[in-house]
Amino acid sequence: MKTLVPALATMVIGGAAMTAHATVPVQRIMVQAPVSYHDLNLKTEHGAETLLTRIQSAARKVCIQANPDLMKPNIRDLRQSCTEDATARAVASINAPLLTRRASASM
Repeated sequence: MKTLVPALATMVIGGAAMTAHATVPVQRIMVQAPVSYHDLNLKTEHGAETLLTRIQSAARKVCIQANPDLMKPNIRDLRQSCTEDATARAVASINAPLLTRRASASM
């Protein structure tokens, strides 16, 4: 069974910590979510697109799980950045050309 633990979000804990100065120690956590793709053919556009959608969904969830403050509307850019970073790491770990192209085109 092909499964991936792609959506890795390393986020700073706590809203106040997100603006911490570099000299202040900040606790970081890593959140992962498995994404199954055993049912997909990654050599087809449909398979690559379906997996990309699954990865992006998992990435959004782990980013919010790592830092619930990312749900606040005023920090949408941080939420988007976390999601894109987690998605990019997941896509790179799979090393499927069509998936990589689809992900590059969507960011």
